[in-house]
Amino acid sequence: MKKYTFLSLLASLFVCVSCDLTLLPENETTPDRYFRNEDQLALWTNQFYTSLDEAGFGSTSDIMISNGLSAYVTGSRSASTQSWSFTTLRKINYLLEHIHACSDRAAATKYSAVAHFFRAYFYGVRTRTYGDLPWYDKVLASDDPDLYKPRDSRTFVMDHVLEDYRYAADNLPEVWDATYNTKVTRWAALASASRDALYEGTFRKYHGIEGAEKYLEAAAEFAEEFIDNSPFTLYSAGSEPYRELFYSDDAKTQEVVLARRYDLGYSIAHSLGNNVRFSRISLTKTFMNHYLMSDGTYFSSQEGWETMTYIEEVRGRDPRMSQTVLCPGYIQVGETTVTPNTLYAHTGYSPIKYVGDVASCSNGTGVSDYPLIRAAEVYLNFAEAKAELGTLSQSDLDKSIN
Repeated sequence: MKKYTFLSLLASLFVCVSCDLTLLPENETTPDRYFRNEDQLALWTNQFYTSLDEAGFGSTSDIMISNGLSAYVTGSRSASTQSWSFTTLRKINYLLEHIHACSDRAAATKYSAVAHFFRAYFYGVRTRTYGDLPWYDKVLASDDPDLYKPRDSRTFVMDHVLEDYRYAADNLPEVWDATYNTKVTRWAALASASRDALYEGTFRKYHGIEGAEKYLEAAAEFAEEFIDNSPFTLYSAGSEPYRELFYSDDAKTQEVVLARRYDLGYSIAHSLGNNVRFSRISLTKTFMNHYLMSDGTYFSSQEGWETMTYIEEVRGRDPRMSQTVLCPGYIQVGETTVTPNTLYAHTGYSPIKYVGDVASCSNGTGVSDYPLIRAAEVYLNFAEAKAELGTLSQSDLDKSIN
């Protein structure tokens, strides 16, 4: 009896040994159970959108000041004070390494293109900010020697940026849904590529670095492809279309190619309107002088322009000035009476760009989508690239800024 009991127990042990009783936690995302279908790819890539520029007035600009000056403006930046986080890049590369698990090849290609767009965007922003930096197109383990590799050359990185944009443009959809300009599309890839290539080309040209012509030609090519094929045009509805572009709750799909979405329903809001007053956002005289007269002549060609009063200097200017800066006669959205200049701005030049109605001007109540790139910029990118190359023609002007 004992013999048979022992043999039965031994047999059951062999059976158990041959079985894999490993259970994967259902509340954890692992490659073994994820990246299998389009819904999972969409959920994973949604987090990439938080890496887009947040709504703001531009703390790195030297034509604007607020209650404090950024390290960019004061020239006090150092490596120890800058963010070198590669978390977003790791998530992008992680998707690209596991997307083969999706049997829906069309979905895999589409979301691979989304990842390529955001990797290009990641490196484009950081190259403009830091210069040379290491290029990573794989997920790094804790013992990977590439964790400590030196920076790659600027040329190596920017060539890969444009390659990623090219892949994205060739494989992203032209339209996702009715709010397609809050998702990356073929047009967003072409537009962003023209921006990064133009910056790189002009940076090289005016810093005496070889390769400027290659990037300027790429900028013109990406922009022209956008101009010739995209459905975008300049928004021109109403009496102040330029102003409306920047305070609209839903970004204008006619001109805005890509926008960061804000929606109180998802507890996502900004404080641009509030910051104008309480951070005392202030434009400079240099900024104001950039605006041409309404007839296209330079403001500085006016007699006595250096000593004109505020009312005199804003008279007869490019109409975009009064849709950007608080000028005499300004009426806030939703109001019926003129809003006076209370001189909260340090310089007296207060922006009204991004300022909506009174309700949106409290802290954390702004829900206007934040335009990241517009068709107007792509037209300018094309014309500027051609001008820097010395090949700008009348036909180029007619198909872009004219």
